[in-house]
Amino acid sequence: MFVTLALTKHFLPPGMIRRPLCHVVPQGLESASSVVSARIHAGRCGFLGIKAPRNTLRSSPSGTATIAALAGAGALLKQYRRVFGLAAVHRAIGWRRPAARAATTTTTVEARTAETSQPFVRLCFAADENFRPLRDQFVSSIVDSNVELDLCESYVQDMGANPDRAAGGKAVYLFKIQHMLDMLETIDPGDFLIYSDVDVQFFGEILPCVREGIAGRDACFQCEFVDTGVNIGFMAVRRTEASFTFWKEVHHIVSRDGGLDQRVVNNLLHTEFADNLGMRWGRFPTSVWASSQALTGPPPEGVIVHHANWVYRDKPTYSSEVSGANGACNPSAKRAQLQELRRLVLAGDVDGQKTLASGLAADGFLSKYQSRYFGAERSGPAWTVLPEGHDGRPGSPRSRWKQPKPT
Repeated sequence: MFVTLALTKHFLPPGMIRRPLCHVVPQGLESASSVVSARIHAGRCGFLGIKAPRNTLRSSPSGTATIAALAGAGALLKQYRRVFGLAAVHRAIGWRRPAARAATTTTTVEARTAETSQPFVRLCFAADENFRPLRDQFVSSIVDSNVELDLCESYVQDMGANPDRAAGGKAVYLFKIQHMLDMLETIDPGDFLIYSDVDVQFFGEILPCVREGIAGRDACFQCEFVDTGVNIGFMAVRRTEASFTFWKEVHHIVSRDGGLDQRVVNNLLHTEFADNLGMRWGRFPTSVWASSQALTGPPPEGVIVHHANWVYRDKPTYSSEVSGANGACNPSAKRAQLQELRRLVLAGDVDGQKTLASGLAADGFLSKYQSRYFGAERSGPAWTVLPEGHDGRPGSPRSRWKQPKPT
């Protein structure tokens, strides 16, 4: 596979964020519609975001070739940087340091309550070769128009997932957090993006629901359970100073302690940290459904999103021996759940959906997980955002959690 890489000063079409482009052309596909433009993000050589027609990203030989080409282009950019230096890369692609970052400090809560006329929304996601089947299913299920929804993918051969850690472990957590921070840098202050895991599928247009959820907020998350908790596998995040500070703190804590990124996020949201930043956040309705919500019932009528965040396991997620068929590097169980629920929803089989949810709820590890991370057995700081009397509010004084101070 050879890659022709042209460092140019082309810009995106009107209405899009203006960024330099490099054209990546897989050998033998020079004239094919699968030729894509890969954005080079602010001098971070090796980071590539795909901007291409929807059919280019779907599972196909040309799509496979395109992803291989992008991987080659990333290696070439890194080599170019090593030889000529970062400043030379900036000059070659016509990049100048944006002054917009300072403007984020002026984005007030009042300004966020009125939605701006954002011409398009970026749907950002990341995947490696292990999760190619989930990634292909994720992309193929998207319903929204590609005029309004801009797909931005970060693909690497291997994220370094630990099969014995929930969601892949520290390397995956840091990769995704950094990817989201990078993508926030590419949008205008006050605009928002959607960040999603690839074990997600869509049954309808998501933008109306997302716009409603993020209105007047810095972030809106999927519910982990109906009564409490957020899931960061599907969320909308607005570019504000509060958002940058919050997610940089998440990155810092995960990097320092190696804890589960979602647990860190829930701790920061449910204590005084997010409030002290002036960060406004909320949760999407259950039509943005996660399979962990099966503990309280099946997907609601009119479900829009399904996140296969919980699958049946023969060992708990906090076990050190979960690397079997349902380990973090094996997507087969998640893919099977996605396909089964899709069949049931499209067929209108309500009873089948109830049966699927009942099977998940019957998994003893799910209720144990709920109690351990969101309920009476939770260790960590007091979640003062929760109402008095809630099982998950007290936490445990034995926790080593250190409440960070906003900067």
